[in-house]
Amino acid sequence: MVADGGVESDVREIARIVQERFGGFDAWINNAAKAIYGKLLDIKSEDLRRLFETNFWSVVYGSLITARHLRQRGGPIIHLGSTFSDRAIPIQGMYSASKNAVKGFTDALRIELQKNELPVSVTLIKPSAIHTPFPQHAENYMDRERTDFTTAALFAGRGGENYSLLRGAPQT
Repeated sequence: MVADGGVESDVREIARIVQERFGGFDAWINNAAKAIYGKLLDIKSEDLRRLFETNFWSVVYGSLITARHLRQRGGPIIHLGSTFSDRAIPIQGMYSASKNAVKGFTDALRIELQKNELPVSVTLIKPSAIHTPFPQHAENYMDRERTDFTTAALFAGRGGENYSLLRGAPQT
């Protein structure tokens, strides 16, 4: 099935099909992500909104559907967030904002479920940059190709002094 996690009806349909074909599900992992490299002032509003629909709203839709489904028998809900939920970075400002929103939602949902003594756990995993083709799949508003390790170097506290945000940019 092809589905868009940022569309609530698509996520509901995924859950319905899984329940119909397999009798339900025991866990749910939210792992959808979209990235845009560029300065916030340069990125089209529609692209910023779409990023948030994918990175944040897909987590909300999947989590609420799952929490309702698992409220009796229990199970885990796992969110793939990012270290950027703790520290925003330039060039990926809206990505950072969306992952910060995921962190806030995760904490709120976890507290609500615990307070109501529901047997559903909510976990946020916050990986840093991983060597994947993630940057190559991102939208790019920059005039040069972005690299995949640079954001990790910035986040790691090295300040980016010896790393360029853009492949081919002069090293400082």
